[in-house]
Amino acid sequence: MFNARSTDHGKGPGSYRGLADIFGVYFPPTEGVYLAPIDGVADFEGRLRLEPALNNQRKGCRFAADYAIDRWTPERLREVAITAQPSTEPSLSFA
Repeated sequence: MFNARSTDHGKGPGSYRGLADIFGVYFPPTEGVYLAPIDGVADFEGRLRLEPALNNQRKGCRFAADYAIDRWTPERLREVAITAQPSTEPSLSFA
């Protein structure tokens, strides 16, 4: 579990959405380093599972091994950065 909020002293907790693309997470007990895309975690808390659930549930689980830093290629990092970029196209809405 890791904190996914920023603290702007004076404004209180805020989201990193629009400010960053990926969280870097270090887990000291195993010395594991993980990269979790911001769009893949909640605004307040991120969770990566190190071991399978006791009931073998896989749906909705984010396994840390899938986010290990050595599994990221430059192309995958670029894809996350491009996907996270806000659209520069003007949006049209019709009432």
